[in-house]
Amino acid sequence: MRQVCPRPERPSLAPSPPISEPSAQQATDTGYVAVGEGHASARSDSVSVSDVASAPVIPLETILHTRRHLAILGEPGAGKSTTLQFIGLSYALATAQQPVERLSITRPAVPVYLRLPVSASTITQQTVREAMVAEVRDRLQCSAAEAEAVLRSWQEWPGVIILLDGLDEVPVALRVQVRERIKTLMRSGIGRVIITSRPSVLLHLGGLDEYTLKPFEHFDRDVLPYLKGWLRVLKPDLQAQVVDNVAQDVMTKLRASPALRSLIGNPLLLRLIVQYFVTTGDIAWNRADLYRQWVTEAWARARWRGAAATEEPHYLIALHTLAWHLHAGRDNTETALQTVLRTSGLAADDRAAADLLHRLQAQTGLLLRLSTGQDGLAHVRYVFAHQTLREYLVALRLQQAWQRGKHRTWRFLQPRLHLPEWREPLALLVGLLTESEAQHLLRQILHAKSSEERLLCRDLLLTANLAVESGYIHSVWESLAPKLARALRREHLSKETAAVLARVGKPAVPMLAQALNDPSVEVRRAVVQALGLVGDAAVPVLAQALNDAQPEVRWAAVASLVAVGNAAVDTLVQALGDDDAEVRRVIGQALLEIGDAAMPALVKALADKRANVREAAARALGESGYAAAVSALVQSLRDENPWVRQAVAEALGAIGDAAAVVALAQALNDENVWVRQATARALGRIGGAAAMLPLTVALNDENPWVRQAVAEALGTIGDAAAVLPLTRALSDEHAWVRRSAARALGQIGDGAAVPALAKALSDGDVQVRQQVVEALGCIGDSAAAAALVKALGDTNAEVRWTTMKAFEQIGSRNVATLLRAISDGKWQFPWQDAQAWKIGNQAIEAIGSVFNGGDTGKRMIATLALGETGNSAALPALERALRDTDLWVRRAALEALAKIGDQAVIVPALERALRDTDQWVRQTAAEMLVKIDDTAAVLPALERALRDADQWVRRTAAEALGKIGDASAVEALQRALADTESMGAAGRSRGARKDRRCVGGGGAAKGIGRYRSMGAAGRSGGARKDWRCVGSGGAAKGIGRYRSMGAAGRSRGVGEDRRCKSGSITDTVTE
Repeated sequence: MRQVCPRPERPSLAPSPPISEPSAQQATDTGYVAVGEGHASARSDSVSVSDVASAPVIPLETILHTRRHLAILGEPGAGKSTTLQFIGLSYALATAQQPVERLSITRPAVPVYLRLPVSASTITQQTVREAMVAEVRDRLQCSAAEAEAVLRSWQEWPGVIILLDGLDEVPVALRVQVRERIKTLMRSGIGRVIITSRPSVLLHLGGLDEYTLKPFEHFDRDVLPYLKGWLRVLKPDLQAQVVDNVAQDVMTKLRASPALRSLIGNPLLLRLIVQYFVTTGDIAWNRADLYRQWVTEAWARARWRGAAATEEPHYLIALHTLAWHLHAGRDNTETALQTVLRTSGLAADDRAAADLLHRLQAQTGLLLRLSTGQDGLAHVRYVFAHQTLREYLVALRLQQAWQRGKHRTWRFLQPRLHLPEWREPLALLVGLLTESEAQHLLRQILHAKSSEERLLCRDLLLTANLAVESGYIHSVWESLAPKLARALRREHLSKETAAVLARVGKPAVPMLAQALNDPSVEVRRAVVQALGLVGDAAVPVLAQALNDAQPEVRWAAVASLVAVGNAAVDTLVQALGDDDAEVRRVIGQALLEIGDAAMPALVKALADKRANVREAAARALGESGYAAAVSALVQSLRDENPWVRQAVAEALGAIGDAAAVVALAQALNDENVWVRQATARALGRIGGAAAMLPLTVALNDENPWVRQAVAEALGTIGDAAAVLPLTRALSDEHAWVRRSAARALGQIGDGAAVPALAKALSDGDVQVRQQVVEALGCIGDSAAAAALVKALGDTNAEVRWTTMKAFEQIGSRNVATLLRAISDGKWQFPWQDAQAWKIGNQAIEAIGSVFNGGDTGKRMIATLALGETGNSAALPALERALRDTDLWVRRAALEALAKIGDQAVIVPALERALRDTDQWVRQTAAEMLVKIDDTAAVLPALERALRDADQWVRRTAAEALGKIGDASAVEALQRALADTESMGAAGRSRGARKDRRCVGGGGAAKGIGRYRSMGAAGRSGGARKDWRCVGSGGAAKGIGRYRSMGAAGRSRGVGEDRRCKSGSITDTVTE
């Protein structure tokens, strides 16, 4: 299951593997290689690396079930676009009524996917809606008017979900306007909006819930398989054992590297790390090394595709130039980029520039060519395959500038230090420099004296972060440490400073430990949250934090220990003694997630001096099913604390090992009521003959709650030896014990219990009688059926209903008993009971016999019951009912006929009913005709009904024709317009049909289904093919047969008025 965390707590959402790219080659070019059978993709049901250890994890499915606008945030390579595409694909499949894997879509909607960097100019010049129309037009190859119409139809049904990808990639000059247009869109109600972005760019965009991607949660369970999968793909000659060792070696080195540790949760960069390791035999120094490898591979690919070896410098300079141009937010059209190449001296003329641009895109794969439409014209635009790659090329250009002139480059950088769009190039620049050059630049940043530095410490925190990311933190740590220590003590800076120190790792642990003595709760909590990211070295400090006086600090410590994993098991077990029961529960769940590594510590905790630790350990062992703990748990059944003994009994029952039966049998004599109750249930779960005798004896326990638990246990075991003692329990003074005894006898299913159960049908408690009836139904022999006849006359409707269900369960084996009950006049149940009549032809004959002299109420109920059988054998009786003297019986017969569905009989019967003397019968007949699929068969009858003397009959017929909606129905409605009383209904239905026909043709909705997310997967060939039928009629084909777009809804509105006057026969009888 995909998972997310709310952004305020710095959480996450897990992407799927790469969904679908335009081609396999493009997947390779942009950083994903072909994945073989052995590849393990980023899982989404794991416990992964997170910026804040205490962030709650939320499944992606859960946040999609809300109706709020969403922002999915993540750093470069975290899988934001892949996740958004997967969401779109899932919605497209759900809307097309096709199977959806890994997500449950409860409210289908048509996804419209926009790449914001591509659509930004349209959005700023017009609106997001206009960009959506343009996207629909381009995808479906239709006119703008047709695209507008189909988008409007999607808004009406099934709804639209708007997927806006890459807010952080929008050119800086357009970003403010784009954000304002998105705000307007969210307020407009057009559809739900989901945006992807880096966290820093989402500023000033309110009105949505923010979540951060969480691709991995657990190192061993998720990250290691992912590493192994890529190792097998990139180096297939490695044997399995070697792959395991290499993956573990890579993981160890990553955890030890401050510069790379934070990349463990990033699928793209983790793949690049593996590729770098396969190529060089070691891990990279920092991210800049990874991107350098990426560009090197791109050049190798270009060589293989025909580029000359001498062209490498030329290609690289051209890529630098284009990256710089695009990073500045300038025009990315083909013409503009050709001009850039020509004016930079990289191409002699426009033709040469066009050729160079084409070769850069086709041979390196680092550029993507996008065709877009605007103002009715086609435009070709170029973007880099990945934004972070563009930023690396910008950093390369900055490196060259730094080497040519440090002072001039610093003057350029200084005003941009804290701009989000320059954060990544700046980090990569520091990583590209030599250590001495990096120290020089870091010192300048530290002393940049940016605005409000004394209050905000932005230069300090930026310097520390850049030093960590570049791998040069060891060079500047001594100068940074005192400043960071002071910043950590400032409450408003504590969280961000602690996060930086967590990235530093082990050298920062003493400083963080000292801060745990800070008087501010916020500071201590921030420190504890940060320690969860440090790893094993933080465990002793976190153990101290478990004693903090403030529960929120202890909570954070628990979450951080959970994030550390196996190394924190002993400390987590000790934390089971926390005074907060919820904290203990969460720790227990965390230990279960850790798995087998935590079990020995839990067994050991059964001897802890603190009772709440022993109790929590027992519960955790029970949930784990750890069979090796049975012996220790049996010993703990003699624990001095009753709550521990109760938890131990429950744990033994959950594990289910028969070796515990003897000890549990003894525990049935425990002095504590709740221990005896838990023990009885545990024996019931374990079962077996050895448990029967002690349980049978315990059925005489002095406490009713224990007796109830014993009865339930005996029923669970299901041994007939328990019948006699359970029949005695039917006379227990407490109703809940009698109910459990009856239920247990039903579970056992032995006919020997029938006499006692029959006697219990006179019990004064309604729920006991109901349970007795169910038990007799479970036994199901002729004696049980005979006993059930008495319950047909019970004064309580629920008991009678349960009795009918019991007869249904028994089936035709004992229908004779039911027939006698009917003939004896014991059939006294209300309408709802009729739904239980699904027990064969004999029962249908029995119900039909009611028409021989039964009173009106019984005839009406019998008629409805015949419909509920769904059996064509009921048709003769229903035809008799259509001639009944009572109009309610005749109306019930019409509804019953419609449920059986035999068209050859139903249509003539409904036509006759349209000539009935009662207007309500005629109206009901018109309602039932529309449920028949054969338009040709029902059209003449409905057209006659349009001429009925009663206006409500005419109105119902008009609505029925509106729902049918084909050309012949429209003609009939047009002819009916001469009738002034039915004009309103007919006009509305015709207008609705008219709307539907103008939206699309024979394949419009099929196009929606094929086109698979309006951009989610990017393929639209099938949609284009279908959309060419626009305007040709038959638009109702496809997704959900959406019928008449607004016609059905408007017709339903008319129907609501009508139903207030006539109503369903079922509703009437119920009332």
